[in-house]
Amino acid sequence: MSAKTNDRKYDEVLTGMGYQIEIKYFHNEPYLNASDICRYRDESKADRPAYDLIREFLSNPKTQEFITEWMDRNLLDVKINPGVHPSFNGLKRPGRNEVRITATAMSKICPALVKVERGRDGKVWFYNELALKLAAYVRPQFDVYITKDYKHLKLAQLNATPVPDD
Repeated sequence: MSAKTNDRKYDEVLTGMGYQIEIKYFHNEPYLNASDICRYRDESKADRPAYDLIREFLSNPKTQEFITEWMDRNLLDVKINPGVHPSFNGLKRPGRNEVRITATAMSKICPALVKVERGRDGKVWFYNELALKLAAYVRPQFDVYITKDYKHLKLAQLNATPVPDD
């Protein structure tokens, strides 16, 4: 007899307008594949690998401001124990006023927002709210489509009806 977990046994794929983005559930919370999102970057970022775009996005002060605010509003631990609050200042490079942060480092700072799977087919997963911010960062027009399709998918799940093909 196998032990029951909170994780769903299946993943979903968000599709539409020529893209496919995997959705995986960790403890019944949806996370989108950040590398999939980065594949749809605009031409100005076309020569950059996904991990570089993810690091650039996570290093962006606006993203860090969003993460800090998100943690303040959503994580009980931050309210009970302010010592768990992320401090991006400690990650600044010597002599520079910037923070360079990887997905692995962010997964340790805020595992509720970023999950990293290791191994040959390792993937980076962003909690849905952060993933939608990443979509806007890599290609503003893409954000419109992915946000609409994601909301459509979630509404269909709530109504327990299949999502019709466009």
